[in-house]
Amino acid sequence: MRFSLTLIAALAAATSSVAAQDVAGIVSQIPSCALTCIATAAMGQSCAITDYKCQCEKMSAIQAAATPCVTTKCKPDEAL
Repeated sequence: MRFSLTLIAALAAATSSVAAQDVAGIVSQIPSCALTCIATAAMGQSCAITDYKCQCEKMSAIQAAATPCVTTKCKPDEAL
């Protein structure tokens, strides 16, 4: 799914000492319909919305929690 790949790229970039604007650019590629789903899933793993290290460490759990929400909230072409 596109949001999953973008999320992975965003988290990898954040933990690779990439400038904040680079992370923001990557995050901006996540469909708006998925943002709340991903944020909720991250907070469910006790990660702050800007704690990219935490999100990277718990990426699998966040992705698993966010996927059902994203597939409900986003159109198929947005969620791929």
